[in-house]
Formats: sequence, structure tokens, C-alpha cells
Amino acid sequence: LAEITGKSGAKYVFETSGAVTKEGVFRIIMIDGASGCALAILAGILAENDDGTRVFYIGMLRGPGKGLADGKDAVVRATKDLSGLRPKQAVLHAAAAFAAWCGAKEIIAPPSEKEIAMKNLLKGHKVLANHDSFWQEFAPVTDASGLYHLPLPLPRRDESEVQQKRRKDWRARYAHIDGFSASIKSALDALSGEK
Repeated sequence: LAEITGKSGAKYVFETSGAVTKEGVFRIIMIDGASGCALAILAGILAENDDGTRVFYIGMLRGPGKGLADGKDAVVRATKDLSGLRPKQAVLHAAAAFAAWCGAKEIIAPPSEKEIAMKNLLKGHKVLANHDSFWQEFAPVTDASGLYHLPLPLPRRDESEVQQKRRKDWRARYAHIDGFSASIKSALDALSGEK
């Protein structure tokens, strides 16, 4: 779908797959170009709300997992290399570009205890991830059933709200996000035959 280059020259690739799983039909994966390892994966489905609006429901968000021996270190390295853009934040923005291209008006994310991957796949395992604070960066409150509704396009702070000493990284982060979001739209246009 897209590729971005970090300050070090390292490449990071966004791919998608359409495997049908309990977590969803669509998967957005951020891969470290050098190692080929997944740094973050988001899975979900497109559906329609009762009012007919299209939404993207998230069934899973996870980092590199146990399959990558230095997974936490790899995430930290990538985050620094991408001016503070965390892999999970990157796959969320990639999913937002995909969902918006498909006509979705919002992303709906479950609290950690209701995440499908947490409920079904990880039974009996110690789960360290808690995504609630992550979702709250984009949607501070939940609805009555505890779901987070993230509007599309995803909200971002105005540059004037960012501390002066952090603005350079903030601009670089959003340059990456805007760049790969445009690449994803172009890739989807090409796949669908649209211009």
C-alpha cells in the first residue's frame, strides 16, 4: 500500500491482507523493511450502522508480539526513527485512509476488555496491552456500550497547540502520515481502476 523512510534511511512498509479471521476481514500491517517483521497490525471490518452510514470496526490492534525477540526495542527504534510516530499510531492512520477511501465516516474501537483478539485468541494468556488510553487520544469518551467513536478524518492538534520545541517532530510525523495516507489512496485507486 505504501512505504515511508525514517531519519536513518530505514524503510517501513504498509501492507494489507484480506484473510477472514475472527478479528476482521481487513488487516493493515506495518513492517520493518530491513527485518521483514511486523511492528503493528490492525484488523477490522467495514459495516453499516443502523442509520446506513459506513463504519470501520476494529477487532484487533497489536504490536510485534512474541514472534519478534526484540519487539519492544524494534518499536522504540522505529518510533524514534519516525520522529515519534508509533507503529500502532501509524497503522491506525493507515486504516483511517483505507476506511475513508471505502466511504466510512468513522472508526469504532472497542475498549481493551471487549477487543475480539483479547477475548478469543488470547484466552489463558497474560495480556499486557491496554488500548483504552490510545483510543482516548482520538475520542476522549465512549458511547453507552463502551465503544470509542473515532471520526474520519482522525482529529489532530493544531500546530499552535504543540510545544515550540516539539513542533519539528510534530511536522515530520504528520508529513509521514499525510504521505502514506496519500499513497494508500493512490494504491487503492489503482487497484480499483479509478483515477
